[in-house]
Amino acid sequence: MKNTPNLSSTTDGKPKRILILTHEFLPFKGGIATYCHEIAKAAVDAGHDVTIVAPDYGKDNAPDDARERYKVIRFSGGMYNSRQFPRVLLEILKIKPASYDCIHAAEWSFVLGMAVLQPLKKMPFIATMHGTDIIGFHNSRLAKILHAQHTLAKAKKILANSNYTNNLVLQYNPDINPKKVVTTLLGVSSYWFEKAVADPRHVFEKYDIDPSRKIILTVARLDERKGHAEVLKGLKVLPDDIKNNLIYVIAGKADDSDQKQKLQKLALECGVPVKFIGAIPTDDVKSLYAVAWLFCMLAIENPLKVEGFGLAYLEAAAQGLPSLATPLGGVPEVVVHNKTGLLLGDTNPETVAAAITRLYQDPQKYDTLKSACMEWARGFSWERCSLESYGS
Repeated sequence: MKNTPNLSSTTDGKPKRILILTHEFLPFKGGIATYCHEIAKAAVDAGHDVTIVAPDYGKDNAPDDARERYKVIRFSGGMYNSRQFPRVLLEILKIKPASYDCIHAAEWSFVLGMAVLQPLKKMPFIATMHGTDIIGFHNSRLAKILHAQHTLAKAKKILANSNYTNNLVLQYNPDINPKKVVTTLLGVSSYWFEKAVADPRHVFEKYDIDPSRKIILTVARLDERKGHAEVLKGLKVLPDDIKNNLIYVIAGKADDSDQKQKLQKLALECGVPVKFIGAIPTDDVKSLYAVAWLFCMLAIENPLKVEGFGLAYLEAAAQGLPSLATPLGGVPEVVVHNKTGLLLGDTNPETVAAAITRLYQDPQKYDTLKSACMEWARGFSWERCSLESYGS
């Protein structure tokens, strides 16, 4: 069609005009927001012209947006819910196909919107799948109402953030040609490798952390599937001599007050000091990675939500911090068992305690893991992710 973007030439080396559509973006903190920001920066570095369409979250973002080398178009809105879908459709209707060579629906709401309007707009698009959204498409009441259960089939190309997510796409969409689904592993920005301020130990005083204790750290919102409870139960059965030398720091937003109360109760019972420090500045997260002893996020099975990738494990590794994790979803693609951390076969308290004890009592093993972390994390770059998504 005349004036229709051409997505077939993604490796021709020519600069492209790329439009990224997302309902999660800065200043919101989350994996999809990070993904959109980082892949846009990498695409600009590769010579492409990039525009992002995203919500304004009820504030003036112009000063921050102006500092970026990509263009940001804001629309009125916040975090997505189904009532905002008409606004998604409106933003898609505003698109002038001749203005872009590549239209990238980077998250669920815009993937669905592009598919619904495909008969009208006839714009080729690529779609990114992050993991849980695949299950969301399958179970979505809205998609069923709109007769759009086969949404992904309408995408020109489907980007999966891990091999696990790639397989999940094909599992839920068996009619899709596997060649349309491309694994584009996420990256770790140079920021996470940089020294965490002149003296990262400032976080000890700022968050009232005993500097004489080894820090076990979890950075994740207080969601049941992130496994905070499993860590706390494991700490409870540790030998007292190890407990006396540990502190557990939990950094993350509490969206569910009941979940936070449950974790606070377990914290009181575990015998190890526990600090709930909430959502904190990114610089402080990096400082905690620099001074912590072990990053611990024990994802647990959930029929509706999965760990498609696990970017936090890599950001921790970039500061030389080994991980304790479970081999669910895409996690084994970012935490290598016995190389950059330990993957547990189960989350029974005894299993968790045994892994912590092993690393505590075998400093040589711990140091081996720690020394491999940074090099491993450097293998994940946003430049490669952008190249595999848009071409050179």
